[in-house]
Amino acid sequence: MQHLNGRWGTMALAIAFWAAGTISGAFAAEAPVDVSGAWTFAVKTDRGSGNPSFVFKQEGKTLKGTYRGFFGEAPLEGTMDGYAIKFSFKARSPLNPLFKVNITYSGTLDQAAGTLSGTVDFDGQGSGTWTGKRKPEESK
Repeated sequence: MQHLNGRWGTMALAIAFWAAGTISGAFAAEAPVDVSGAWTFAVKTDRGSGNPSFVFKQEGKTLKGTYRGFFGEAPLEGTMDGYAIKFSFKARSPLNPLFKVNITYSGTLDQAAGTLSGTVDFDGQGSGTWTGKRKPEESK
């Protein structure tokens, strides 16, 4: 009977180590997502399309940066929470410089593909979809 207890004890110990490794692997902290750097977006709306560029600087979950595109240049602020990104900026309409619009981008990072995608809202006056790719050979 002692031999049986020894074998079962060894087996139980092996299972315990395997389970601990599996569980700790499942809860292991992933490397933080960082979207810092220069990106080019492809934006599609019912009023047309465009290719604005963005430069992001991420510190923790906080995003800051610059937008350059149809609306000129503007500072942006937002968050990167896990794989979810949300940022906005205020810009003047090139068609009417007295009109300011708050533009908000929301989306997700596909880390495997290295792309961002989501929706854009033009202060409730219109919306669209977008995809973004990091510009090649840009440093953070």
